[in-house]
Order: sequence, then structure tokens, then C-alpha cells
Amino acid sequence: MNCFRCNAPLTQFDRCPNCGADVRVNKRIMRLSNAWYNEALRFAAERNLTAARNCLLRSLRFNKENIGARNLIGLIYYETGHVVEALNQWNISQTMQPVVNPATRYLGEFSQDPHVLEKVRQSVSKYNTAVNFAQQNNEDLAVIQLNKAVSMNSHMVDAFKLLGLIHIKRKEYGKARRFLRRAYQIDNGDPDTILYLREAKAQYTKAVSELKQQSLFFRLRYAWNAKRAKAYEEFDETGFKKAVPRILYVLAGMLFGFLAAVFLVMPARQKLWENDYHDRELHLYQTLSIPKVTEAPTPAPTPSITPVPENFADMVLGNGDVFGSISALAVPEGANAETIFNQGTAAWETQDYNTCKTCMQQVLVLQDATRDTATYMNALYYLGRCYEETAENDKALVVYTKIKELYPGSSMEETADYHIGTLQNAVG
Repeated sequence: MNCFRCNAPLTQFDRCPNCGADVRVNKRIMRLSNAWYNEALRFAAERNLTAARNCLLRSLRFNKENIGARNLIGLIYYETGHVVEALNQWNISQTMQPVVNPATRYLGEFSQDPHVLEKVRQSVSKYNTAVNFAQQNNEDLAVIQLNKAVSMNSHMVDAFKLLGLIHIKRKEYGKARRFLRRAYQIDNGDPDTILYLREAKAQYTKAVSELKQQSLFFRLRYAWNAKRAKAYEEFDETGFKKAVPRILYVLAGMLFGFLAAVFLVMPARQKLWENDYHDRELHLYQTLSIPKVTEAPTPAPTPSITPVPENFADMVLGNGDVFGSISALAVPEGANAETIFNQGTAAWETQDYNTCKTCMQQVLVLQDATRDTATYMNALYYLGRCYEETAENDKALVVYTKIKELYPGSSMEETADYHIGTLQNAVG
């Protein structure tokens, strides 16, 4: 701090060590200027730029040579879109202190890009033109000019406030709140912005309450019109340029999804279907409705078996009651149906179809009186399969037909139907 009279550096005493002037008032003025500057720093950190600007103006009123306050108020002017006022403050600051002054760097950044000043000049010109249009109640042209102004200077708070006022007048409260919120984000202490936001919110709440009192048809029509208007707004010249990449991304995503479905998902699904089909077919041929007898065969010497007559199939085919004469077939004395059935299934596993056929015929002879047993039903099935494997299709058809007659509505009937259809197709 220097003496106001001789410009000599001052000490902690109340008088100038050079000229002896009383500097108590001068020191108090400097302290007040610095206090207002510190208060402005606190408001600026909270984005309350209006309060910070008012504090800096008071600080400069006490001390016009407060370089920190002058540079800070220039930054606040620049942040709120008042670029010309910011340049004026920095020029004054540089003139007062040409050495070691941040204002020199601020001015140098503008001088490096001459297009910046031209954009600032055009944005101010368009804002003034928009003000004239708004005063003449020509809101459409005013909105166009203001949109161009904010595209050139995205921090022009006055342009955002004017856009909010115009949309409030046109009862477009959603748009008004959007523009006013952008102004509020830049400077949350501007009293005009806060007032306009409250008015837009109040009018919006009132409009919503009035809309809820209308009929359902009216509300649906209002929502449709609002959505269509929003779509038209999004596809203006600037919005369309922004929307084109999004549309391309969506189309590319759809194409990628289609290609992934064709080359990745469908082959996997096709393979899964084929495997499922083969599993079902194998199950149908081998295990469907054919429970294996788990009872171990009684270890005993194999009895001598009287061979079944070779004309067994002819006997079956020539009789109206398919198995009416089967009791006449010769079987070993004291033979057990379960034991013979197990011998037949063992022969089936080794593909000895003739032995299996003989065993199943004997099982049918032994259990002809009780045809409702599982052993009898399975013996019929294995007999038909043996005829089918030995290419005696006519005899197999007779056996499968008998299965359908004896066990209607069962799963074995479905199996018999399947084999009958397969044999008929083979014959056809």
C-alpha cells in the first residue's frame, strides 16, 4: 500500500514515513475494498455471479486500482456473455499494471483468434435485433435471432432470459423453463432469472391443473399435438444435423442385430432342434413305453425248449382272433414268463432277432389269459419289432394292430401308430 500524497510505501504506523501525512482513512478504505473483493470471491465460487459483480463494483468504488477486483469482474462479465464489458475491464487493468497482470493473458487469447471478436459482435447484433422484434410483437423472428445468438455465445444470459419470456408469453412453459434453467446454471443469483423461473413454474402448474379437468379425449388430443410439435421442432436445420448420426447408429444397430441373428442365433437354434429331434426319435425307437424288467433271471439250467412251429405267422394272419390259437403252441414245461421275457430282451440287445422272436411268442402263450400285464404288452411290442427287423412287415402290421386293439388310449398305442405309419410309408 502506498501513500496517497507522495506514493511512498507505507508501514504499520498511521503516518507516512516520507511526508508525514495521516493515512488512517486511506488504510481503512483499502481494507474495505479488499473485504468486498474477498466477499465477491465467495459468491463467485457459489456461481452467484450477480452478487459477486455487485461486491466487486463496491470494491472498485473504494479503490479503482484494485487489480484483482478489476480482473475478476472482467471474468464475471465474460462468463455471463458480456464480452465487451470484460474486455474494457481488462484493458483498464493492463493500463494500470502492465507487468505481471493476468489481464494480459486474457487479452492475448482474444488477439490470437480474430474470429472470436467477430462472433461476439454478431451475437450482440442478433440479440439487439431480437429485442427490436420482441418489442414489435414479432416473437417468431425474435426467437430465430436469439437462437443464432446463443449458438455463437453459449453464455449470453440475457438471450436465455429473453427466450424464456417469449415462451412464457406464448404459453410454452416447458421450453421457457428449459432456457431459464440454462441461464440459472450460469448465474444462480440473477433476480430476473429467478423471477421468470417462478412465473414459468406457476403458469405450468396452473396449465396442468386445468388440463386435468378436461375430458380424456381432449387430453389425448393435446398430448398428440404436443408430441407432433416437439418432433417438428427437433427436425429443424440444426436439430436434423444432430439427429442424423443418431439415426445412423440406430440403423447400424438394427443391421448388426439382424446379422447376428442370421449367422449366430439361427444356426445354434437349428442345431438344437436337430439334436432334440434325433433324441426324440431315438427315444421313440428304443425306450418309449418299454420299461425293462429289472428282475434278475433265476439262475437255473436252461430248459429244453420245444421249437415253435415255423408257420406261426401264417396261423396269426389266418385267424380272426389274432392270437386265439396261440395257446396251441408248444412251450417248455414249468417255464416262467418273466424268465423267458428276460432271455428275449437279452437276445434283442445282441440283435439275435430269431431267438427274441421265439421267446416273445412263448411269453404270449404263457400269459394269453391275462393280457393286461406289462410283460404281455412289451412282449407284443418286441415281437412286432423282431418282425420289422427281419423284414416281415405284414406280420409286424398284424402285431401292431393287435397292440392298438388291446391297449387303446395308452402311450403304447401311439408307438404302434408310429410304427404302422412307418411300415405303410415303406410299402407305399
